[in-house]
Amino acid sequence: MINAIYKKHGLRINAIWFCRDTREAINHNKTDFIFFHGIQENCFINAISSIQYTLMTDLAFPSEAIFKKFSKNYQYEINRAKKENVECLIFKAGDLIKNPAILSAFKREYVDFTKIKGIQNTYNEYIMKEYIAKGNVLLTKAFKGDEDYAQHIYVCDGQDARLLYSVSNFRTEGLDRNLVGRANKYLHWNDIQYLQNHEYQTLDWGGISNMTNPNGVDKFKIEFGGHEHKYYNVIIGKSLIGWLAIFAMKVKGRICI
Repeated sequence: MINAIYKKHGLRINAIWFCRDTREAINHNKTDFIFFHGIQENCFINAISSIQYTLMTDLAFPSEAIFKKFSKNYQYEINRAKKENVECLIFKAGDLIKNPAILSAFKREYVDFTKIKGIQNTYNEYIMKEYIAKGNVLLTKAFKGDEDYAQHIYVCDGQDARLLYSVSNFRTEGLDRNLVGRANKYLHWNDIQYLQNHEYQTLDWGGISNMTNPNGVDKFKIEFGGHEHKYYNVIIGKSLIGWLAIFAMKVKGRICI
């Protein structure tokens, strides 16, 4: 389980991932909010909750079996990227602490990427510091020569991993976009192999918006052959100010933590 506390807008927020006993987590908590990410049941009254669908890869299967579930096109592109001498690196939390420039480079790429794609920048500076301090982050990178092609960030606890952020380099002028796409797929495959080699059990692909009418990102993830999974994201108030804020967010219909 990941259990990290951060401050935002003067409030103490407890982010919890991969929790199997929500009662235990609540009983030992002294914050304004608890944010349960991906719990199997929502049994909380007066909480803010939302259903999320995602894709999961069971890492207990042999890597060959997982690879065969990829679409034929993805298998081809991954093998081609390897032949094109795309390289991959894995940075653990300790590496990011020793060399902050690695994460700074990711943040710059992510800002540019979200602007180009016209999507919301969801990078949470506050909580990332806590995840890294607790050793709950992996940053992976695909590159060739001096050029980064793709980067991923995972939150992880040694058993489960969830894709949190992903960025591809569509900014550099003259860069082969098809090669960028192949490198990104190759990096996902390299990530899976790393997680398996370190005895992880599950990989969560970071959510999908719609299985029946998937958008472009959904389609990209579906091609990796994961199985559909449903869970809940739940925010509950723990202090008086937390309860009042939950009420206010419900009235406004907007989550702001």
